[in-house]
Amino acid sequence: MAMVGLVATPAAAVTNTICALAPGGTSVWRYNGYGTSWTQIGGPAGTLYGGGIGLFATSPNGSSIHRYLSPFNWQHIGGPGATWAVTNQAIYGLSPNRSAIYRWTGVGTNWTQIGGPANWLYGGGFGVFATSPNGSSIRAYLNSPFNWQHIGGPGATWAVTNQAIYGLSPNRNAVYRWTGVGTNWTQIGGPANWLYGGGFGVFATSPNGSSIWAYLNSPFNWQHIGGPGYSWAVSNNAIYGLSPNRNAVYKWTGVGTNWTQIGGPADQIVPCP
Repeated sequence: MAMVGLVATPAAAVTNTICALAPGGTSVWRYNGYGTSWTQIGGPAGTLYGGGIGLFATSPNGSSIHRYLSPFNWQHIGGPGATWAVTNQAIYGLSPNRSAIYRWTGVGTNWTQIGGPANWLYGGGFGVFATSPNGSSIRAYLNSPFNWQHIGGPGATWAVTNQAIYGLSPNRNAVYRWTGVGTNWTQIGGPANWLYGGGFGVFATSPNGSSIWAYLNSPFNWQHIGGPGYSWAVSNNAIYGLSPNRNAVYKWTGVGTNWTQIGGPADQIVPCP
């Protein structure tokens, strides 16, 4: 069931590849979609954030955030933040002291406050969500300032796809999917360590992090697709993994537990248009 108040996802707003932060944050690269071909698109950066609306990077010291326009052409759009979340329509930021949530207007460094205190933000094609300051609940943004819907209690982490938001219980014993109604959630899986979501779906790592599983869109129906990884990035059409030692980037072939190496060392990978 669609969430009331959320705008339909534009067909053109998709993440069709990944971008990576080189070791030590020395440079930013974009995967060209074939073989092991990458293009350097930026210099030093702190942290990357990607989604349907674009790719963003904080400065090395975290004092500002920038939007990628073209290779080595980045637009300064704002100052520091505790964290950021990217959807298909916008980028959202949590103030450094976590007292307010902002949405970038799309113009200069102008941001509009849309919410009060929060602990963390989660974004994706389905929208943007915020946990309460003490992490005891999660809320969905209904696309107008200070209009948020309480949709659930606490969670260890959350993942957003184009169709839904998923949560991992605080004790990591169960994975849930929001039904789209009130605070009702449906259990779809058992124990997990972490969740990763994007246009391609939602994925969970095993409790000890030794494997990753793909959700097959019916409760307790998961497919084992790979072994351990340092982190994962889900684009609109694939899932990518960073090896445990961060020495290589892989793309799942879509068959069994077969992955293809597409790149070398990286500190971080994120989905990007």
